[in-house]
Order: sequence, then structure tokens, then C-alpha cells
Amino acid sequence: MFAAPLRDLQNAVSIGQNGLGDLNPTPWAFMLGNCIGWTTYGIITNNWFIFWANYPGFLISCWLNLGAVKLLYSYHHQQIARTSIVNYLTQSQQLQQASQQLALLNVNDDDNDNDDDEVVTPHERLIMGIIVLWTLVVSGIGFYSVITTSSNTDVDTTINDTNNSNNNIPQLIVGYIVNLNLIFFYGAPLSAIQTVLKTKQNNTLHVPTMITNTLCSIFWTAYAVAPQINDPFIYVPNGLGVLLGLIQFILYMIFPRSSSTPESKITAITEQQQQQHTDVTTSVVDV
Repeated sequence: MFAAPLRDLQNAVSIGQNGLGDLNPTPWAFMLGNCIGWTTYGIITNNWFIFWANYPGFLISCWLNLGAVKLLYSYHHQQIARTSIVNYLTQSQQLQQASQQLALLNVNDDDNDNDDDEVVTPHERLIMGIIVLWTLVVSGIGFYSVITTSSNTDVDTTINDTNNSNNNIPQLIVGYIVNLNLIFFYGAPLSAIQTVLKTKQNNTLHVPTMITNTLCSIFWTAYAVAPQINDPFIYVPNGLGVLLGLIQFILYMIFPRSSSTPESKITAITEQQQQQHTDVTTSVVDV
């Protein structure tokens, strides 16, 4: 499930694609929070099966989000450079001034650097919000565990019920928060579903992710409803994931796929950029 988008993102980064295209990075941000939460839950409940099932996903989601931010920033920088060149050429009167401005753009103009430094993409805000949330949760649980452990050393050890209830508090806190995160993770494709219903095309549905997410939800639901486990923190959100996955499968079967492929879009964008570069060079020479 975690590795499903790796190939598409790697191709986009290696080709130098402008932006993310049809790739939806929102699930990757919630994937990061989901893996952080479940690894923490596995440690608290001493369930190493849950821990090792999600720890590789944590590493993969870090790479996915870094790649997404890289593409988004690259697209933004190209837009700024293109806009600056076009605006200057429409206002310039002398060839010398135009040449100087283009030279400055090639070495990163100071004004553009100031604009770039201020840019924070919505995806980056989402990632930072999730990381801050889990940092606060894990830190709070750590402080709580230290306080309860130190206080229990000064109390008679016969109060087992109180100790057990105290030990369940971190599990409940992490369980509720990670379930909320998991619901957002499985619900992130809702934006893609909305796009499919609007365009009547299923291009925004990433098939590998759709298949692996649905299968993963089925397996985790079956694992959680087993009598030995019977953990509602696991089977409730994963059951919802199964439902959303089935909805995506139905939409994928109903609506056709657009004939234009991502590769053809990238080729068209590259040709358009080359044509714009030629037009800009011609304009400079004419001036």
C-alpha cells in the first residue's frame, strides 16, 4: 500500500514534470501521520506486529512528501521566472536593460528569491500541521508516563486497577487520534471522487493506490475482528476504508479513462516551454 505511488512520483521527479499533474499528494500527508500514530500505538500496546507493519510506511511517506514538495516548489519557481520575463519584456524599451534583466534572472533575482522564500504550499502546511500534532501527542504521553511511573513508586503496589486504568489512557488518546487520522487518509481520495463525478473521467483515480488501500483495509479489518484481537480502534476505520475503496472501484468501472496519458501531457508541456523560450529569445533580439 505504502509503495504504490513510488513509481509515479519517481517518474515525475526524474522527468522534471511541472507540478504533480494528476497525482494527489493529500493522502501522502495523512499517510505520514497515520504511520506515526500506528507505530506509537504499537509501542504503547506492546504489539510489534502493528509497529513493524507501519514503520516502513513512515520512511516511504517521508520520501513521498519530500518529492511532492520538491515538485510543487519547482513548478512555482518556473512560474515566477516565466512571469518575470514576460512582464519585463512588455515594459522594456532598450536592449541593454532587457539583457541585464535576463542575466539577473539566470542567477536568481533577489526579488524573486524574496518571493520564493515567502511561499508555503498548502501541502507543506498540511504536513507541518500533522507533524506538530503528533509531536505534541507523543510528548504529552511521554510526560504522562514519566509522571505516573514516578508516582506509582511511592504508592502501594496493590492498587493494580488504578495502574491499569492509567496505562489505558495513552492507548485511548493515541487510538482516537490515529483513527481520526486514518479516516482522513482513507477519505483523502474523496477529492478525486468529486473530480471523477464532475469530469466523468477516472484519470484522478490512482489505480495501484486504490487497489492496495482496499486490500490493506480488508486485511486489517479481518485481523482486528479476530477474537484474540477484537480492537475497535483498528476495525472501525479500516471498515470505512473498505467502503471508500469499493466506491472508487465502482466509479472506475463506470466512467472511462481519458485518452491523454501523463507521458503525452509531459511531452506537450516540454514542447510548450521550448516554444515560449524561443518566443522570449526572439522578443529580446527584436528589442
